[in-house]
Amino acid sequence: AEGESWMLEKMDPVMEEIYQFILGYVPRKLENKYTHEFIFGRILECMGLVAGISPYRQMHFNDFIRELLEKFSAFDSDPNKTRAPMLYHAMEMKGLQDMLVFFHSAIQGFNGHLPKEFGILREKYLLPYYLAWGWHLMEKFRLFLLI
Repeated sequence: AEGESWMLEKMDPVMEEIYQFILGYVPRKLENKYTHEFIFGRILECMGLVAGISPYRQMHFNDFIRELLEKFSAFDSDPNKTRAPMLYHAMEMKGLQDMLVFFHSAIQGFNGHLPKEFGILREKYLLPYYLAWGWHLMEKFRLFLLI
């Protein structure tokens, strides 16, 4: 359990990977005094994109988290029951969702910390690991968020 410091060191490249995968480009960085304090907010933003929530839709924070958790809990649905044919990007997105479910289950199963044996998977699949970690935190603190 290396904690969040390990995650923070790798945050920028992972965020760029997330944006490139979902949006097809990397938005220009917004540098200000809050940038480094908004890390979990950036993860939530990317989670919303993975879940298919429009970035242009204005929502109350609790409604956003509630919808996010609902959509994430449906990620383990059977891909054979989706409309055929699946587009390549949709197939990639389903793969990302499956990895999220895998990491989320592992994080839940090990009380929030993956054992060292998962280190190679975590390194190789940082993107779904970050998002699964965010999902875990949202569920863990659901009562505090009044959801």
